[in-house]
Amino acid sequence: MKKGEQRLTVRDVAEELGVHPQTIRYYVREGILTPRQTPNGARVFTRADIDRMKMIQRLRDELGITLVGAEVILRMRERMEETEREVDHFIHQMRSEIRRELRQYEMRLKNPLVESSRDKTITIPIDEEE
Repeated sequence: MKKGEQRLTVRDVAEELGVHPQTIRYYVREGILTPRQTPNGARVFTRADIDRMKMIQRLRDELGITLVGAEVILRMRERMEETEREVDHFIHQMRSEIRRELRQYEMRLKNPLVESSRDKTITIPIDEEE
């Protein structure tokens, strides 16, 4: 749980979602909601938990999807978001690598190496035309 993040009780969540607290406890037992535990053992929920439950409610109410089906959809969505983060990270790494290689090529073009007849390498500076 992030520092400063709002901590909500079963009653708070039930009230906001318009369901009985037992419904929230059922969702916890079924693994649909995974509350954090305070040091004294109390269950606390976050805004993300409420958003997740609201999405499940919409899937059930508007589309007639079962609770299990809604859970599958949400897990797939979470996996897709995780994959998207991984792809974004990979793209960022590739761009960094490409920039690094371009800088190396640029340096080589500014100071190309030429083989001499005596097996010595010499650097010939090239003036850039303006």
